[in-house]
Amino acid sequence: MIPISERLQTCLAGVERGPAPTILTHAAGLPWDPKGNSFRAAWRAACVKAGIEGVTFHDLRGTFVTQRLAEGWSPMEVAICPGHSLRDLSMLDVYADRSALVKAAAQRVAKRLENG
Repeated sequence: MIPISERLQTCLAGVERGPAPTILTHAAGLPWDPKGNSFRAAWRAACVKAGIEGVTFHDLRGTFVTQRLAEGWSPMEVAICPGHSLRDLSMLDVYADRSALVKAAAQRVAKRLENG
């Protein structure tokens, strides 16, 4: 189970369920072909349309990993959601933004100090 915002939950509640158990499907309602390049092309087109430059789909994983670690999730909890192996939690280092984690840790410490 992956935490989602109320806005996304509302959006997904209104989506008609297709034949695939996958949420992210192509226009025909079927899962993307993992060997094909069609998802990558669709991702790029969506980024161009939205005016987003310099990011890849995998950057979403990095954002997720960084935000969860910053919230205090354990590495094991974080690894489970995006599908990383529990045998190699060091893979999270590839995705985590260390400066964001240091900032979040400092904010947690400051809050604890303020509260006594």
